Amino acid sequence: MNDSSRIIDYNCVRFNFKDHVMKGIFINYRREDSIGYAGRIYDRISTRFGKERVFMDIDTISPGDDFRQTIEHTCASSAVVLALMAKSWATLTDKSGRRRLDNPRDFVRLELARALATNIRVIPVLLDEAEMPDPDSLPEDLKDLAYRHALQISSLRFHHDIDRMIEILDKVLAKVDANEAAAESKSKETKQESRPPGAAQERREEAVNRSIVAAVLPRVASTSALNHGSTPELARSA
Repeated sequence: MNDSSRIIDYNCVRFNFKDHVMKGIFINYRREDSIGYAGRIYDRISTRFGKERVFMDIDTISPGDDFRQTIEHTCASSAVVLALMAKSWATLTDKSGRRRLDNPRDFVRLELARALATNIRVIPVLLDEAEMPDPDSLPEDLKDLAYRHALQISSLRFHHDIDRMIEILDKVLAKVDANEAAAESKSKETKQESRPPGAAQERREEAVNRSIVAAVLPRVASTSALNHGSTPELARSA
């Protein structure tokens, strides 16, 4: 049996982040340098796995939602995070001239740090001529990112590169889904084993009740006879 025969058809699967039905794919990107690629990647992989299983904040956060809580929750509920890195990813600055990654409130940093801290698979996606950053150039909570094996996406071979990405995601999600299903099945079995069968439990309760009645009734009869001024023997022979 080859690998392709074991791949789950995710087009038939619905993913609900809030209910944790199935874990999905989180696209981490910066609008200033990778919004175009993010949109194209989202279109391709959401076609393959379903929009309910691919998160990109611009499309999946509803009006009125606190995007900070939604992003944090969704990142923690994901099986894999795609970290899109353009050539300027590690050096991009804000209006004040400070490097974006040096800002502890930068959402690209927060998302990736959250994923790394919770052992979520993070895949760096190098766009065109981008290179992996040196670990010494990264904040402490992102240093592990420099040691993650990366994928390369080029505008010249975009569809070929995305096909390879989808193959990898297929295998990652299939493994995660299998582990989740096994854990859920084991949990159900444990609950069933800890709960005695209904009929047997009822029979045991009835037997206990009969024993209690058999032990208590003679005492009740004796007490009643004494209260009426006679012994149990006299009461029975009256």
